[in-house]
Amino acid sequence: MKIISVELHRHLEERLTQFGRELPGPMTGFARLRKKAVEGGALSAKVKEMMGGGPGSIYAAHALDAVEQFLSVPEPTSAATA
Repeated sequence: MKIISVELHRHLEERLTQFGRELPGPMTGFARLRKKAVEGGALSAKVKEMMGGGPGSIYAAHALDAVEQFLSVPEPTSAATA
C-alpha cells in the first residue's frame, strides 16, 4: 500500500478535528496537558514531544477508519436459503 504523505496528513487533521467536535472535553484536556508537558524543563520540548500521547490520537484515527470500513461492507448472504 502506497501512502501519500500530504493526503494522509490532511486526512489525519480532519479526523483530529472530528475528535475535537465529538469529544471536546477529553481533546481539550489532552491539548492543555500536551502544552504543559512540552514546556522546557529537565527534558527539551522536542524529547517530550516524542514521548507524548500524540501517537494514541493517530492510532485512534486509524481505528475509526477501520470501523467505518467494516461497517460499510454488506453482510454476506447465505446461498443455502431455500
